[in-house]
Amino acid sequence: MRNILLLNLYLFVSLSIFSQKKVYADFHGTRFTREVEGEFGEWKYAQKLTNNTCAPDLTYNPDLILNGRHDIAAVDYPLVGMQSQYDPDYMEYTILSAKAAGIDGFFIEWGFKDHKSQNLLLKYLPVARKYNFEIGVILCDGWLMSKTWITNVRPEISTDAQKVEYFKECMQFLIDSVYTGPTAPIVSGRPVMYLFHDGFTSAQFKEIQDAAYIYPKEYISNTETKFPQVIMRTLLSPTMVKGVYTPNSPTEQESTWIQTNKVIPTSWIPERIRSGSPCEKWNIYATQDDCLAFLQQFADHVWTANMGFASGWANPGMDNYGCGGWSSTSKLSYISRNDGETYKSMWELDVKYKNELDMVYIGSWCDYTEGHEIEPTVNNGFRELYTTLKYASLFKEKTSYDDSGVELPLKLFKYRKAGALYQKCGLNCENLNEVLNEVAYSISKAKYAEAIQLFQNAQGLIDILDAQIEKTTYHIDASDYSVYGTLNNDKAYMLSSGSRTSITLNSGIVDLLQSNYYEGFINFDYYDATTWGGKLSIVTGTDREPSSTFKYAAQITHKGDGQWKSGTVQLYKGNIKYRCQAGNSDISFYDTSSEGFIKNMSFDFTVYTLKTNASINNHSRDKKCSFYTNGKKIYADSCWLPLQITCYNMEGNAVFKTTMDKTTCDMSFLPQGVYILSANNSSHPGCTKVISL
Repeated sequence: MRNILLLNLYLFVSLSIFSQKKVYADFHGTRFTREVEGEFGEWKYAQKLTNNTCAPDLTYNPDLILNGRHDIAAVDYPLVGMQSQYDPDYMEYTILSAKAAGIDGFFIEWGFKDHKSQNLLLKYLPVARKYNFEIGVILCDGWLMSKTWITNVRPEISTDAQKVEYFKECMQFLIDSVYTGPTAPIVSGRPVMYLFHDGFTSAQFKEIQDAAYIYPKEYISNTETKFPQVIMRTLLSPTMVKGVYTPNSPTEQESTWIQTNKVIPTSWIPERIRSGSPCEKWNIYATQDDCLAFLQQFADHVWTANMGFASGWANPGMDNYGCGGWSSTSKLSYISRNDGETYKSMWELDVKYKNELDMVYIGSWCDYTEGHEIEPTVNNGFRELYTTLKYASLFKEKTSYDDSGVELPLKLFKYRKAGALYQKCGLNCENLNEVLNEVAYSISKAKYAEAIQLFQNAQGLIDILDAQIEKTTYHIDASDYSVYGTLNNDKAYMLSSGSRTSITLNSGIVDLLQSNYYEGFINFDYYDATTWGGKLSIVTGTDREPSSTFKYAAQITHKGDGQWKSGTVQLYKGNIKYRCQAGNSDISFYDTSSEGFIKNMSFDFTVYTLKTNASINNHSRDKKCSFYTNGKKIYADSCWLPLQITCYNMEGNAVFKTTMDKTTCDMSFLPQGVYILSANNSSHPGCTKVISL
């Protein structure tokens, strides 16, 4: 009987894995911040455009804060702000947000083991495992085959044959680390990999597919070949026929790959071929109807063709003003979001063919540079996530869905950052972090009502922490610093021809900044040189490594406007060491152009200090405390008994008093909430903790 039950359980689990429809989102990277990595990755982009009638250049300087937002390489601005993709809080935010929207996993844009995308992949895998999320890759084969990137780091790999042989090693890594285990993207009983299809030839990829790999016992595949199911980006080379957008058949476009490599043609961003109005700002565009005509070709020739596998597609629109196609000669292209209708219409087509589809691929979660992200933005709010949840639920044939969790991950992220600030100020945030961990777990399990209740507990803890912090703002102008530099007749400091201008803050200000946590900004006017591409650099001392990276407070690329502009740059305490520039100065300015000038420098600091009556900031793990809590029980070491326990509510009223004669004390009778527990005895000076029940 036991064996029969186990067999039935195995069959149930297997059928669940093999039959469940999935939704995945493309994940574009990598993006960094000055605070975390000392650089920006894809948040920064600067390119002169050749003979482009729409724009002479695309130049973004994320160090600059304009109207409260960093000048990132994007049309839309993330609701979470400019963040590092390596930030654990941001990784948690993206995964929980995606799960709340009905997305099963991310496919990270990945090139090869020695590419920077490897770090992003390795950082996301453990977070995905923690929250029962899936991680796959979209293999950007052109990064290996069409670029010199691998040769730059591995000079012994330069020919196509060497690159193919090297990728077999990369493929074994993917089999071992990505396509085996709880985070593997398994669809219809087989791992799935997206091939971007801009590097390998059919013969080269066939050699990779036929190579001898070692498949771990835990590897799941319902086919003899075991190699992951490959869905492949397929271009349809549309033309305008009597004013009608007319794409070709995907099976005709890629017949060799289908026959030789057994790939499944899959959509990408529908190709833009229209020009003229409304194209004053873009070179080419596509309409919503064009997108549907493009996708319909896949429905007619792939989804309904019984090829053994099929993936749908949806993207919210497109505006590549963040990168212009990644080349000086590329075209600026556009697909209108139509207030969310473009995305909805593509999803509706997917749902129409849900019986023929195994999965839907979304392009993308976070490709801000090409402007087709669904991550919540200031411009579009949570609209795309609500749409995703609705149609993903229909696609998976769920009878109902709960959208009350869609906005909770952003709230969690903000609470995490509030706690991080308090911790930098010297406060103990252990209790807050424990509650927020519970919030994250509840969101990951779709227990949104529970998460909302826990947020109330977290807010109580934040109020306690915030009450112990004094925030003082300081505006520092020329009367509070000295300047070394050369002034011209317009009272601007010259930075060209190797000239340096440096600022030395008054000693009292430096002492204040060194002794306390602060958030700082430097404000200035700078001359944007008439020639594009020169750089204005703001440099400080630093203890962080590599110092060649972290010494920069800012690097601003000139747009060539020949105008005076105002700039604001954030100064991060963790990156800056004072009195380390030439002449024991604090901040230096340089410019590589022949027209570098700066003037009207000032600073704004918010300094955080602990109030003298702060009550819990000293109670950290390294200080011996007479008790601890777990769940709704108090535990005390026998050496501290008898122990006087007093429990206060958030209004300061004592709600429970007892003398602990035993090592445990039950508090299950107390209602859910945040409390302050105080314990003391004749030989102990007292211990206080904030707890959440």
